[in-house]
This record gives sequence, structure tokens and C-alpha cells, in this order.
Amino acid sequence: MKLASLNEGRDGALVIVSEDLTKAVRADRVARTLQSALDNWAAVEPELRRLSKQLESGEIPGAIDVSDPSILAAPLPRAFN
Repeated sequence: MKLASLNEGRDGALVIVSEDLTKAVRADRVARTLQSALDNWAAVEPELRRLSKQLESGEIPGAIDVSDPSILAAPLPRAFN
């Protein structure tokens, strides 16, 4: 499972990226940001893995094209201590 942040807002928006790094799916219904996912990892990890499997199997229509990395932000655009 690969996680990334879209270049949206101050903290980015969490996405799950395909193994071939060409498409992604928003994960905001599970965790809005990567920081939020890390803070609640035990609770959100199973759902993130499920989304990752669905993305890999092509079950998610309208996946985001991430072949242009400029739409991505730093993984943790505003990390906390």
C-alpha cells in the first residue's frame, strides 16, 4: 500500500496510490490527511488496505491520474511534533 498527499490545502489530501504509481484514489472518507491516518492508524489501516486492493483490482471508477507528480504534495506537508 502506497500513501501520498494531493497538493490541496494546507495539509494536503490523503490518497492511496497504485503499485505502478499511475493512479490514485482519495481516502478522505477514511482519513482526511496522512497525519490523521497516522494518528489513528489502528482504526484506519484496515480500510486503507481495502481501498488499496480495490484500486489495484480496478474496482474504483474515476481513479486520479498521478503520472504527473506535480499534483502531489510532500507526504506530510505540515508535520506536527
